[in-house]
Amino acid sequence: MSLQINKIKTTSIQLPFTVSNKEVPVIDEKKEFHEARNGRWSGTVVKKLMACSSKGGKMSWADPEKITQFSKSIEKAMQRKTGKYIESGGTNEMKYGTRVEPLILAIGGEKIKSFFNEEIKIEEVKFKSFPDFPNAGATSDSVARNAKTNKVLATVEAKGCTNWSTHYKRTYELMDEKDMDFWQTQTQCKAWEVDNCYYLVAEPPKDITKYLYYDGDIMDLKNEFQEECAISVQIVESSPFHQNAIMQRIIIAEKALNKWLELGGRVDDIFYNEIESVDLIDTIMIEEVDTVTRKPPPPIPPKARTIIEELPEDLPF
Repeated sequence: MSLQINKIKTTSIQLPFTVSNKEVPVIDEKKEFHEARNGRWSGTVVKKLMACSSKGGKMSWADPEKITQFSKSIEKAMQRKTGKYIESGGTNEMKYGTRVEPLILAIGGEKIKSFFNEEIKIEEVKFKSFPDFPNAGATSDSVARNAKTNKVLATVEAKGCTNWSTHYKRTYELMDEKDMDFWQTQTQCKAWEVDNCYYLVAEPPKDITKYLYYDGDIMDLKNEFQEECAISVQIVESSPFHQNAIMQRIIIAEKALNKWLELGGRVDDIFYNEIESVDLIDTIMIEEVDTVTRKPPPPIPPKARTIIEELPEDLPF
């Protein structure tokens, strides 16, 4: 049994304004990854940026008004102003995911290689800016490169689950814009200009502390982890339709942020003034349709996950 997806819609969006895109100074690559993202639109900030108001949540992304139905981002404004990234430390669940990431990539990476006809290498990478907007980008866990040409063919994202509920959502539910990792995978595809993100999901272990607090090289536990935590390999397809929506919201937020840094005052007032200045007529998303068949849009939101490993027939759900 395999999960199927509908064809992703593509759109053509004309931004109704221009915005200063002076690049934030590049941070020393030896710094931790969060410092490289300091002041830039990426990761969980993009996820928050793409969240909608209650009104916007009922709209389709094909509705131009949905673009304006979101909230301001104080986090990036203060990072730009102070140059300071606040590190909260994270929960044990988050720390576990980071700790076992090398195990998931090592085991899942071998599975990914088997899907290509060419020699592939799985390589860890740093923050990558959008080609057309340096102040936004993504930090992929790894990328899949052609071993001979060095061309990046796909991004790779590794998720170590700590409970069955999260594992089920990440494995058996189709991915759309409401999925917990959807916007993260789309920013990765846009930054690296690839068609796919290979999405590795590991089953939860019986006890995360065995890996979280292991005092040694985590790769020592590779065999134990492989035996205890089965890893599924999925493909998340790039969706230009949603990536254009990301860029529209980033540009609105970027304009408000730059104006606040220049003028000061209340971020709320500046942000909502920018929202009101958006000409919705110029932001209409035109779906590219076949001029012969003119098929209507799908009755459900476009999906973006294809599971390439067969699922067991006796699922308990």
